[in-house]
Amino acid sequence: MDTKLSLSREFLDRYVEVQLECGRNRVHQAAVDLGLWRGFVTTCESGYDDSLYEYHFDLQVRDAIEAALNDRELSRLDGYDLFHAKVSVIDEKFRQIATVPLPVKDRTNRAWWNLAVPHQGCKEFAENLREEFGVTITVAPESDD
Repeated sequence: MDTKLSLSREFLDRYVEVQLECGRNRVHQAAVDLGLWRGFVTTCESGYDDSLYEYHFDLQVRDAIEAALNDRELSRLDGYDLFHAKVSVIDEKFRQIATVPLPVKDRTNRAWWNLAVPHQGCKEFAENLREEFGVTITVAPESDD
């Protein structure tokens, strides 16, 4: 996938402003957040390899991206459509991977990426999901790294 982003200086500056306004304690550039989201989804594709706590932490990058996508000022700047399109491609891949719904009673204030998990993950992730939500996923084979 092409990872080059050609975004205007105004877009890049406003992206950082949006992150600061949301209270994000570690602000990344748009391209960095996009790369983190892509990397997270790639990790999930082969089976998420950490705890449920870390999974929720890792998903925060998508929350940060959403804040930017919902910013009216940012949406009018050169580069927004390209950024949105790239996020959409990664989102679609994640929708195909995160196919196990979480039994959450009140779904109204939850983003779609927080309502499902990948169908496979490491033993710890699988155990966390079973204990926390009663959800069963496949335990992915451990890599030989």
